[in-house]
Amino acid sequence: MIRRRIAAVLAAAVLCTTLGACTGAPGASDASVAPPKTPSEVCLGGGSHESSSTWIETADGTFDVGLVGDGDTTAIFVHQMDANACGWFLYAADLASQGVRSMLVNLCGSGETECSKSSLTDTGADAVLAAVEAAVAEGASRVVLVGASIGGTTVMKAAIRGAADGGFDAVADLSGPIVADGTDLRAVADAITVPTLLVVSPNDPVVSPSAMTELGEVISSDDVTVILDGGGHGWDMLNGAGGTPGSTIGEQLAAFIVG
Repeated sequence: MIRRRIAAVLAAAVLCTTLGACTGAPGASDASVAPPKTPSEVCLGGGSHESSSTWIETADGTFDVGLVGDGDTTAIFVHQMDANACGWFLYAADLASQGVRSMLVNLCGSGETECSKSSLTDTGADAVLAAVEAAVAEGASRVVLVGASIGGTTVMKAAIRGAADGGFDAVADLSGPIVADGTDLRAVADAITVPTLLVVSPNDPVVSPSAMTELGEVISSDDVTVILDGGGHGWDMLNGAGGTPGSTIGEQLAAFIVG
């Protein structure tokens, strides 16, 4: 349950501080565990957008998570393959003006995250659920999971795995592969009961519109939106065409996040 997991994370943090080092946390020093570099430092070289950072602990390792904005709504973003959380940073900075707090999760092998790489989407899903718990503990009244490409698959796995415990209110998948790390989402997505947004472009090289439509039909939620006219793959669609005239995918995603 959420409370037990948070207690375990806090206990681990106290232990690290007491001992002056923690092998599972990058950046540990003799005095304390230093946070990862902020998105502002990593993505913009100290640019004008304000941000901070934190570690998220799971059984698989320690995840580098950027923090942008402040508000009662928290969006947890997961990046594409061969990328990092920087791909979401400017979008998150725009959302901050709408009262959205963003948590930008770096998957295994990205940013300063150190963890098992046995299954990128499974270890990532655990990190997303740990981020949900942290957001709830910090007072978020609405939590939305958002992923692009492999990040989309990751948040869908998190939504499936965490369906029983809850804590999040919606999930959005931008052209995530339907099959990854031995799991076909269509076989297990019936566990999802929260509002879901699925987006893909007609010529997407990774997932077809028909497969994304099939995924949407499996989901148990009575609020599933499938947009099939995106332009590009993953977060490249944010500034492209949308299902509503005059509205980009990025604008529709923002409306979905805000609720």
